[in-house]
Formats: sequence, C-alpha cells, structure tokens
Amino acid sequence: MIDGILGIDVSKNTLDVSICSSTKVRTKRFANSFDGWRHLLDWLIAQKVQRVHACLESTGRYSLGIACALYEAGHVVSIINPAQLRDFVRTKLGRNKTDGVDASHIREYCELFKPSPWAPPSEAHRRLGELQTIRAGIIAGLTEWKNRIEQRHRRRGGSSPGRSDDLTLHEPARSGRQSHCTDDRQ
Repeated sequence: MIDGILGIDVSKNTLDVSICSSTKVRTKRFANSFDGWRHLLDWLIAQKVQRVHACLESTGRYSLGIACALYEAGHVVSIINPAQLRDFVRTKLGRNKTDGVDASHIREYCELFKPSPWAPPSEAHRRLGELQTIRAGIIAGLTEWKNRIEQRHRRRGGSSPGRSDDLTLHEPARSGRQSHCTDDRQ
C-alpha cells in the first residue's frame, strides 16, 4: 500500500523533495549523496510513511543513486521524461522556477498520471553503460588528436595526413629543433 506521493527535484548536489501524505504537503532538502539518501529514508520513516510512490526526472547519473536507494528500500519509483514534466508545468501556467516548486510539480504530475514503476538496470546493463561512456570519451579524444595533426599539417603547408613523407609526432621538427613529443634522453 502506498502511503504518500514523493516528488524529487534532482541536481548534482541536492535533492529537493515534496511529499503529500494524508493530505499534508511537506518539503525538505537533502544532499545528493549516500548520506543524503539515508537521511531522506530516515525522514520518511519519521513522517510515518512506510511506502511512497517516488517520482523524479531522468537526470542520468545524478538521479540513479537516489532511485536505487528508494527502490532497494521497498518504495515504488518512477523516472519521468523532463519534456513531459515541462509540458505539464506549462498547462498549469507555472512560471516560478525554483527547486522546491519543481519538486511540487513532479509530485503533482505523479499524483495525476501515476507513471509506471521503474526497476534499476542489471549489473550487466550498468557496466555496459559505463563502457559506452568510456568508449565515447576515447573516440572524442582520438578525433581531437586527428584534428590537431591535420591542422598542424595545414599550417606547415605539408602534404595530407597519412602519406609516408608526413611529419609524425615522434620525428624531430624540420627546423633542426627537437619536437616536444620526442624523448631527448637518448
């Protein structure tokens, strides 16, 4: 049985919450950290709320920790698309943009639409996501270095990259000076 509806506005450092249980609305702010999640769970117990339907926007890594903590504590968790919430707020002609107001809007959205429950990704899916993030970073770095080398060739009036007469990062510069990329301890 659900004892209350909890709206959570997630940011990098804080969680602003708004809960409605037994017709009372309460708000509070917690740190977005392991200790903050524990304080939120303790606060729910102090409010005599055993099980909530918690709703929060999808904010990637910032929302995953609190979502997992609530799920593991036995609460129902829904993660909603920020665009849906934005459109919902527009229908209410909401103009105030504070974290506390956002938490209230998220709670109201949850009360009205009852979004479907979320389950955390399996360990394999989490690891796959981490590996995809690492891969994207490597590809971005590789592209950056390719662009630097190409720009260096254009500035020196050299041939196109990939030809055998190209200046590489490990060859001495043509002016007779050592390249910054060589090891001069030879």
